[in-house]
Amino acid sequence: TKHFKDLTDNEYAKLMDMFHYSSRLHRAYMLKYAFHTVLKFKRRRDILRSINEWLSLVFDSELPEFQSLLKTFSSWSDEIINALTLPYSNGFTEGCNNKIKVLKRCSFGIRNFHYFRNRILFINARKGHATVTSHVLPQSA
Repeated sequence: TKHFKDLTDNEYAKLMDMFHYSSRLHRAYMLKYAFHTVLKFKRRRDILRSINEWLSLVFDSELPEFQSLLKTFSSWSDEIINALTLPYSNGFTEGCNNKIKVLKRCSFGIRNFHYFRNRILFINARKGHATVTSHVLPQSA
């Protein structure tokens, strides 16, 4: 996973040995690093041009492992370009969802939804992600 410039002499020799035995691995490795040029651009027009060049390399590689990318990039091109050009991310939301899922696994046995909800609010308020203005007591049945 390292960039080839960061490899030690021993790692580089092992990599070249692997490439000697598998030309497909060599092509996949080169495609991976060719994609890094796409990530260097910030303007939509440059990214679109770079992605199209990279996709032509993928098509020419004839690697079945990469062929599904052609369909994915054609179906989701606007969304992929937006992800590369816009500063927005759903990382915070995904982090909150993950935290809730972990808490849910750890809290197996909490039978009252309101206690579970309060625990989620408490964890987020403690981290500064949410504020709890009042303690919510469970409703009695």
